[in-house]
Amino acid sequence: MGDVVDLQVAAVQLAGLLRGVRDDQLGWPTPCGDWSVDRLCQHVLALPDVFTPVAAAPAGVGVGVGVDESWRERGAQALVRLAEAWLDPDARVGTVEAGGVVMPAAEAAVVALDELVLHGWDLARATDQDVQVREHEAHACLGFASSVGLDPQERAGLYGPVVPVPAQAPVLHRLLGASGRSVTWARPRPRAGRTTFVLVHGAWSDGRSWEPVARVLSTRGHAVLVPTLRGLEACATDDERARVRLVEQVDQLVGLLESEDLDDVALVSHSWSGVVVGQAVDRLRASTDRKARGRVRRSVHVAAYLPRDGRSLLDDWGDDEGARQQERAQVVADGYLWTPPPAAALEEIEDFDDQGRRELAASFLPHPGRTVIDSAVMRRPVTTQPCTVVLTAPDAADTLVDLPPELQQGVPGAWRVTTLEAGHWPMLTVPTTLADLLETEAVH
Repeated sequence: MGDVVDLQVAAVQLAGLLRGVRDDQLGWPTPCGDWSVDRLCQHVLALPDVFTPVAAAPAGVGVGVGVDESWRERGAQALVRLAEAWLDPDARVGTVEAGGVVMPAAEAAVVALDELVLHGWDLARATDQDVQVREHEAHACLGFASSVGLDPQERAGLYGPVVPVPAQAPVLHRLLGASGRSVTWARPRPRAGRTTFVLVHGAWSDGRSWEPVARVLSTRGHAVLVPTLRGLEACATDDERARVRLVEQVDQLVGLLESEDLDDVALVSHSWSGVVVGQAVDRLRASTDRKARGRVRRSVHVAAYLPRDGRSLLDDWGDDEGARQQERAQVVADGYLWTPPPAAALEEIEDFDDQGRRELAASFLPHPGRTVIDSAVMRRPVTTQPCTVVLTAPDAADTLVDLPPELQQGVPGAWRVTTLEAGHWPMLTVPTTLADLLETEAVH
C-alpha cells in the first residue's frame, strides 16, 4: 500500500468539519450507509481510541456527541493528536492492533488515513460543508479500498457494496465507488406530495432503533430524520447523561424542525419519547408564528407515554405510589440514571426469541434520569393535539386491557386510535407493517 507521509492535513480538516456540525444537523442522514450525522460523529470520535499508537498522545475517551457544548472541540483536539502520534518514526515500525485487528504499523497508518478522508467527505456532504481531498491521499486510500474484496461478509462493517465508477474517473471518485459511496450523494429533501417523517426513539435507546422503518420509508420517497436525543448518544458518559434535563430534549426537537424549516411533518414517538414529542408539538402550536404552528401535520405515538402538565413520567409509573417512589429513589441512588432492564426482564416479550432479547438488552443505554423525574410543561392538554395513538400487543385484544388514562372515557375528538399486533418494539419486529401504518396515518 505504500507509506503515508502524514495524516495531519486530513485530521485537521476532519477536526474542522466536526467543529462545524450544528446540533440541529445531528439527525440528518449521511452517505455512510444508514448512519445519521450523530452516529457518524460518534464513530469519528472513537477513531483516536483505535488509531493513536503512542501512549503520550491521549485518545478521545468519554467524548459524547451533543451532551454538552465542548464535545466538538474535545473531539477535534483528539483527532489532531492522533495525526501527531503518527509523526513519530517508531509508530510505523512493527505491528500494531487497531480495532481488534493485528496489522503492520505502516498499513494501520493507511487505514487511519482512509477513515479520516472518507468520513471527512461523509460529514461534509451530510452537513453542507466544504471538503478537499489531496490526490496523493486519495491514491493511498484507494490502494487500501481496492484490496478489500467484493464478498459482502468481508466488506461488512467497513464498506458497503462497490459503486461502479469509470476507470478514467478522477481518483477521488474511484475511491468513493470502491468504498461503497455514490459521488452524487445528496441529502434527501422533502418531495412534493411526500411527508417528512421524524422518528424519535424511546428510553434506553438512540436513533438506531428506528433504522429498519426509516429504510422502508426512505425507499418510498419520503424524507426521514432519525435524531438521537441529548444524553442518549452511544458514547456519552454517565456524568453527561445525568445532567440532561427534559426541557433540553424538547428544545432539541423543536430546534431540529425549525432549523430544517420543515413543514408537513409526521412526528413519531415511541414509548418514553411521547413525553418529549407531545411537549414539542404543544410548544409549536402555542407559537405566535403561523409557520411554526403548522410544522407538524400529525403526531403518531407508538406504545407511548404522553405528557401531562406538571407531572413527570415516573409520576404515572408502576402500579401504585409505592412503586413510583421506589423507582424515583432508585434513579437518584444510581446518580440520576435510569438503569435499563436486563435481558432476563424481557422474557415476557413474545415477539422476540431468546437471541433477540439478548441483542435488545445489549443495545440498551443508561437513560438520563432527570428526564423521567422532570415535570412536563403543557399549555394545552395533549388530548387537543391531532395525533394517532398506536396501541401494541402480540394479541390485539390485549391492547384494550391497559388503556392510557386519556382513553378511559373514550377517544378525544382530535385523536385516532389504532392497534398493532406486535410487542413493545414493533420498529424492530414488524418494521414494514409499522411503516405502512405510519404512512397511512400521516397521509390521512
